[in-house]
Amino acid sequence: MKTLLIMRHGKAEGYLAAHLSDFNRSLTTQGLDDTHRMGLAISRAGVIPELILVSEAKRATTTAEQVAAALGLVDILSPNPRLYGASAPIYLEEVQQLPGEISIALVVGHNPGISRLAHALDATGNPTGGFPPGAVACYEFAVQSWDEVHFHQGNCRWFTQPSEVHR
Repeated sequence: MKTLLIMRHGKAEGYLAAHLSDFNRSLTTQGLDDTHRMGLAISRAGVIPELILVSEAKRATTTAEQVAAALGLVDILSPNPRLYGASAPIYLEEVQQLPGEISIALVVGHNPGISRLAHALDATGNPTGGFPPGAVACYEFAVQSWDEVHFHQGNCRWFTQPSEVHR
């Protein structure tokens, strides 16, 4: 059994307000708070990732750091340059290359690719509706290795978003 958490980065600064490139945009104060709370929600669900596969963009890595801190985890981030602006198939390729000894992983990325990944993995269609900033979906796969994970084979155990999670 493999469990995959899929998370969209938290609410980020706008392009013009930040005076930065898209890649270097930071999380807003709300985004920082939301992503920390989402880490606590993941903890309460009892699905603790052993590895966080994350886009190298600042808002995604900050999201992953916030989640890891809320979970009390260190040294589990695996930044991946392919995930910035990635399509669902690219996300899937990277998931399929995760180390076999990892049972639970979290991937943190960007829309539209990350929400398309969540929708494409589900065996029943579209369980999550929208996928707002900071949202997390949890999928289980009845497989022994990550390279056996494919679209339309996941069981969505749960989906939550910051507006549904309280301290």
